[in-house]
Amino acid sequence: IRFVFKNTSKMRFLFSISLLFVVFLKTTAQTKQKDLEKNYEKAIKSFEKNDFKEGYTYLAECLKIDSTWHDALYSKAFFELEEEEYEKAEKSFSKLLYHYPKDTLAYLGRARAKVNLDLFEQAFRDVQKVLQMDSTHVQALTDMGYVY
Repeated sequence: IRFVFKNTSKMRFLFSISLLFVVFLKTTAQTKQKDLEKNYEKAIKSFEKNDFKEGYTYLAECLKIDSTWHDALYSKAFFELEEEEYEKAEKSFSKLLYHYPKDTLAYLGRARAKVNLDLFEQAFRDVQKVLQMDSTHVQALTDMGYVY
């Protein structure tokens, strides 16, 4: 009986430790999510004020927390495109597509960057990829006419 009791105590102890660990992980994940959202909001506000340097700094903070977070990756690429930093935008959209290969807007953004880099054939392939995923994608159909 004593042996069973000791095992039961150990099991309870291990269960308690496991439960604390799960709570800790959940709390950590919630904190990370709040930090992501807070930095992202600051980034967008900075971009709205045309303070691109500050906006990129906040997006970089987001990406330190989660290097594959879609919103931060997309916003970085989008604002690089807006700033006419086409090489940077093309690379950023490519990174986004590496992590999110079905993101049609990322393909279209990369196509726009490539057009401005005079990479028309590559841009055409990106738009074609979107149309393969969704043959009725209105923006892709419009962009196809522009790229072609």
